[in-house]
Amino acid sequence: MIADNVLVAKRGDGTYLISDNQSKALDIGEESALSLSESIKLKGLSSESLIKSFKLIYDDQYLMKLFPEYFEFYELIRVRKADNRAVSLQKAYFPFRLFKDAHRYDFSNLSLYDFMEYRGKRPVTFKSTIRAVRVTDELDFSELNVRSGSHVLGVDYLGYSATGELVEYTQSYFNPDSIQFKVSVPLREDK
Repeated sequence: MIADNVLVAKRGDGTYLISDNQSKALDIGEESALSLSESIKLKGLSSESLIKSFKLIYDDQYLMKLFPEYFEFYELIRVRKADNRAVSLQKAYFPFRLFKDAHRYDFSNLSLYDFMEYRGKRPVTFKSTIRAVRVTDELDFSELNVRSGSHVLGVDYLGYSATGELVEYTQSYFNPDSIQFKVSVPLREDK
């Protein structure tokens, strides 16, 4: 029942029934499905993407440092929804030269990872940075229903294809009421 998100064990305290809010929370992190769309569908919810912006950007110094062979990038900004409830704001960046025809696709109806898989470059391994992000007026989180001054969970990750090629950089911001972040950290034995 713990694996099915019905019960939760708290070490030294006992085992408890998970509330409806917790059981409906999306699992993200390295112990979850590969994509947010898959995580949403595994919970039996409908998945929807609203495109806020999709454009080419050039000569972005940070992206050029991450992807030294490229200078043109697609920037895809989406609000991700589960059962009509906004759970994430995502800003995905991927090299134009690797995905030249991406502008022909409607990423409100097509998974970005399905498109990348079709091109033989779906990310399969990730390097992630997790941080709390304070909501300010400079970042528009209105779709996530979070107030200015509160925090959202920020996850920046680099996605690598099966051949080890860096194919995406994404900044994801999650409403903390909508997700459970799961990660395994191995114990380090002191020598």
